[in-house]
Amino acid sequence: MDAKNLPDIINKSESSFSYSLDKVGMEGIDIPIRLKGSEHFLKARVDIYVNLTNEKSKGIHMSRLYLLLIDSFKKKEFTHEAFLTLHKDLCRSQVNNSDKSYLNVKLDYPLMKKALLSPFEAYRFYPIKIISSYEQGGELNLEYEIDILYSSTCPCSASLSNQVIREGFLTKLAALRDSSYEKIKEMVESNDFLVATPHAQRSLARVKFQLHENQLNFENLAQTIIEIEEVIKTPVQTVVKREDEQEFARLNSQNLMFCEDASRAIKNYFVKNARRFSSYSLKVSHYESLHSHDAVAISS
Repeated sequence: MDAKNLPDIINKSESSFSYSLDKVGMEGIDIPIRLKGSEHFLKARVDIYVNLTNEKSKGIHMSRLYLLLIDSFKKKEFTHEAFLTLHKDLCRSQVNNSDKSYLNVKLDYPLMKKALLSPFEAYRFYPIKIISSYEQGGELNLEYEIDILYSSTCPCSASLSNQVIREGFLTKLAALRDSSYEKIKEMVESNDFLVATPHAQRSLARVKFQLHENQLNFENLAQTIIEIEEVIKTPVQTVVKREDEQEFARLNSQNLMFCEDASRAIKNYFVKNARRFSSYSLKVSHYESLHSHDAVAISS
């Protein structure tokens, strides 16, 4: 059957209620995208919407949004210019029924990370969400959300553990009052010397921000990830040999933190770099190993 002869209810009927709608579209569309300068594709999940300004229109042409999305990422690198063109095309595709478009792109961004001490490196993938909006005749607005995993050792637990270790050491030392260095060394190196350990947990910093340079730029995002990890000092690792694990333990002991400490350190990063960021918000979650609940701190 000729597609031209198929009924089109969108064009031939009106809505029962006369209202405009803020967003209409689709969520969770899986597509491959190719970053600028790369030959490889990354899997992305996209939410795509336009507004519906015509109060009488039955609905939008969703298939047009889908086909534009697929065609854009299939033929072009994922650049600012391609992204802006796609937004403009989404509005135009609805034949005067839409003047705003919205795209959320979620992907895992790869960064090569070196081991702490050993001569190895491997990729870490960082969940990134790009939240974009466009109004006809205006500029493309971009907001980013990045998840950064790290380790946090509880200061209170470290203090309490140290007290148990210290008291145990002094008690055993008193029993070896006139012992030689070798006897004391043997005691310290025994398996039962470490009688308590502080609790640490995998933790998550979810940062959301807008850049003054309102351009889609993955190098800028990579820089932000690296700098926040330097602020936190204990990001999760990729390759871990024994020397790396020992160094990670040392870093944890030198950077004890409550969720409030981590949140304030990241907040300070955004404050110090205010020339780069026009807005920010953050949520720090420490997935407690002591409790069944999480400790969180939020700031903006």
